[in-house]
Amino acid sequence: MKCLPLLSALLLSASPAIPVYSQYYADDDCVFNKASEIQRLESELQEQVKETEEPGFIDSFGDRLVFTGHLPKDASASMKKELALWFIEGSRRALQKNIDALNMSPDCSELQGGKGQ
Repeated sequence: MKCLPLLSALLLSASPAIPVYSQYYADDDCVFNKASEIQRLESELQEQVKETEEPGFIDSFGDRLVFTGHLPKDASASMKKELALWFIEGSRRALQKNIDALNMSPDCSELQGGKGQ
């Protein structure tokens, strides 16, 4: 199962915010390649949703949380499921927050009359 890459992404995204990889220009207060970055993040979000809906994913993710030390070895199945869902939802919220922030930021190419891309 493709659990390990998603687990890594989810564990990293449990921090307060996921870094946005588009380029932000403070002088112009705009984002370069805004549309492609939004598309990339939306695609990543859709992939996460699809992956987490696979049968057995939540149980497997809960086991990985035990393996990585986020839960004790004697954690109950319900505790594993609860924490797995918490990580997954947190990751989804963080991605959506970044998408929303990008949507509110102006695109540098629009501010530069189409010369930015």
